[in-house]
Amino acid sequence: MGHMDKVNSSFTRGIRLVWWWSLGLGSILGAASLIGANPSPIAAWTYGGPPAWQATPHAGQSLRQILAQKETQHLLHLLIQKTARAFAQWLAPQKTNHQALLQNHLQSSLTALLHTRWAGMVWQPDPKKGYSWALIIQPSPQKLAFWTRTWNTLAQTLQLSPRTTHSQQASFTWIQLSRPSAYLWYAQEKNSVTFGFTPALSFLTPKVLSFLKSLLQQNQSSPQAPWLTGQISLGQLLSSCSRPPYGWPTITFRLIPSRQKMRLTATIRFPKPVPWTSPAWNVPTNLIREPLVSFTALRGMQDFLRSGGFLSQTPFHTPPNHFYAWSVGNLPFGSYCAFDAPWSTNQLASLAPWAEKQIKQTLPGLERIRAVYQPRFQRLIISNLLFAIPFLAPAPKPHTNFYVAGLSLPLVVKGDPPPPGLLAQLNQDSNLIYYHWELTSRRLPHLFLAQMFYYMYSGFLAPPPQGAINGWITRTNIQALLGNTATKILRVDSQTFQLIRSSTTGLSAWELLLLCNWIDGKQFPRWTPPQRPALPHKPPSTPTEPQRIQIILPSSPPSSPPPSSKPPTKKQPSRLPPSKPKQ
Repeated sequence: MGHMDKVNSSFTRGIRLVWWWSLGLGSILGAASLIGANPSPIAAWTYGGPPAWQATPHAGQSLRQILAQKETQHLLHLLIQKTARAFAQWLAPQKTNHQALLQNHLQSSLTALLHTRWAGMVWQPDPKKGYSWALIIQPSPQKLAFWTRTWNTLAQTLQLSPRTTHSQQASFTWIQLSRPSAYLWYAQEKNSVTFGFTPALSFLTPKVLSFLKSLLQQNQSSPQAPWLTGQISLGQLLSSCSRPPYGWPTITFRLIPSRQKMRLTATIRFPKPVPWTSPAWNVPTNLIREPLVSFTALRGMQDFLRSGGFLSQTPFHTPPNHFYAWSVGNLPFGSYCAFDAPWSTNQLASLAPWAEKQIKQTLPGLERIRAVYQPRFQRLIISNLLFAIPFLAPAPKPHTNFYVAGLSLPLVVKGDPPPPGLLAQLNQDSNLIYYHWELTSRRLPHLFLAQMFYYMYSGFLAPPPQGAINGWITRTNIQALLGNTATKILRVDSQTFQLIRSSTTGLSAWELLLLCNWIDGKQFPRWTPPQRPALPHKPPSTPTEPQRIQIILPSSPPSSPPPSSKPPTKKQPSRLPPSKPKQ
């Protein structure tokens, strides 16, 4: 071997040595950074449970009454049952004989979660490997053994042998599921137990347990004792979606009981300043009439809509700066809205084909509708609906700079004006940008009726008779307890907004209906769109070959028979008795 060959060989070995050393050092540093870093949760929450209920025994009375109803108990049982079934199918997708046993064990575990304090989080250390989640539970000393038995029963039902990973600060017991990169893990300490799922064991770090413990201890000594707290990072949750110029916000919320109501507060924090103004309120009071069951006001969103590009694919080149909506109690489709828009008559007429296309794409089952502009009345209507005539038209005087739309004609402008106390709510806070009030006990039947008419017209299946909608929303004893809901959003600074809501359940009528539709879905926990009835399937019959009939044609026409030599026979007389002549 020559001198240059030795030099090249030594150089190659040196490059390989440096490469392997760099790779090993990078792996060590990467693992060290992962172990030393706190998890960045996509979502995290803490459920107060009985300790929070007992700390506020006289608060949230309306919600306590709703929870005590048998219809609500049925709803909770349905939710637990469907969650346990979906989780059992996810754990053992190929072992249908194990799913029933798993479902029974999971139902008892989920029921126990309602009566204990616990916290949870979802995070994604590596986007290429999927999500991880974990729950930390703080049971009573008598219930600590129950959760240990739950873990052992889960492993035995799946016929998997648990393994343990020890470290100086924590130890984890885990089982590997039948699918690749899927591990269930369990950790028990003196006063808590932790369950979780991870696609890689390297994600199980002491920092995960420390973060979960901090969630569990959050607000534990607070005199207000919130029933539910949490945070959601929309930037991580919607990482695959196009990002607006000001980014996706992070939301933190707290649900705190008051005397009769529940108070929901949420802080919405954007990473960059959000363009939003606060012009003077310009309520079209001559259009809004009693009896009201809901009222909504929004202002200053023009720059927000324009910079975010939300209306770039629409004919609305100038976004509105004021939006108001209201519902009238004595009309099933008496829901209307008004907004300011500098449109001409020609622009309104040109909206017809665009509106028809958007409705057909957004709402399946409305393929037969037509958007028609009526020049005589200067309005755009949606025709071919059996139960309503949605419309869009210029608002009557004196609100000539507004357009008004509704679920059905006519626009009711007769009656008493809205109460002064309702409109006075808009001027209580100078930084108020959104306000919503509703009589939830009456608004919920309105929304339910509109959904049922839409399902009937589009040929969709009605909700199941014993489901969340028919078994809970339609019950008059539940509706009577829902009361009022008031929501407002304040602009704290250029990046921060604050939501404050006072309601019976923490949810509005529309959110309650959406929640029950989600629970009733056949693909729960995934969202299930409206379903049409399945047509009866008739198996195709096996085609048989038709029977062949052979027809023989004579080569020449048949000749007439020869004359017979026999004498003609006489006709035999009838032996029946003669009939009697009619009188």
